[in-house]
Amino acid sequence: MVALLSLLQLFLAFAVATARNDPPPSSERAWAPPNLPNYTYPEIVSAQRNLASARSVSHDTQSAIFTAATALALSTGDLARPSSRPLRPLAVRSLER
Repeated sequence: MVALLSLLQLFLAFAVATARNDPPPSSERAWAPPNLPNYTYPEIVSAQRNLASARSVSHDTQSAIFTAATALALSTGDLARPSSRPLRPLAVRSLER
């Protein structure tokens, strides 16, 4: 057990010693913006079109889910029954004070 701990300590000491040999980050061009990929105009337009299409599909899917849920509620008569709780309990105030 002692040999294992001393081996671990030696390994950690070696790791710290080699880590200190790395040069510090250069501050020569700290003001410069990071290197970004150069996209062409058609690539940007295509990416925007794909994003708009994905958002449209997302809205269409959400609309279809709500429509199916409403159709199910109507077919089972769930929307025809009155609710026991008010829809907006804080908005309804009594006239008596």
